[in-house]
Amino acid sequence: MGNTPTIDRVLARLGPYPGPGPCWLWPGSLTSSGYGKVKPGPEGGTCLVHRLTYLHMVGPVPDGLDLDHLCRVKACANPAHLDPVTRAVNLARGEHNHRGKTHCKRGHAFTPENTYVSSKNATWRVCAECQREASRRYRQRLHS
Repeated sequence: MGNTPTIDRVLARLGPYPGPGPCWLWPGSLTSSGYGKVKPGPEGGTCLVHRLTYLHMVGPVPDGLDLDHLCRVKACANPAHLDPVTRAVNLARGEHNHRGKTHCKRGHAFTPENTYVSSKNATWRVCAECQREASRRYRQRLHS
């Protein structure tokens, strides 16, 4: 088993393929974030199962892109459920950082005109009105 190529071991554990519809759930080890993982063999290191199946069945992930699980199931290895997108798009689509909130903690609506999104972290949003109020308070403190 140690000499078996990694993709063969992965595909054998996934079992019969039901087609592009249902998720192909990885029955083995998971990362702390819930993604399927496997050791590739004598060369060491850990590989993510969904990346292996995508590479084997679709091709390489384009540079600078992440694989987004369209099904929202991190343990899924079905390449039909994976979409290569930028990190910002992947994070914006995800269930991170209170993405579903429609208003800030002070009640201002998160509209495109009233929302700053970090260029470094797409899940980080700031209410523009709250930011303007904080800047006003800061300037007042400087000039008092």
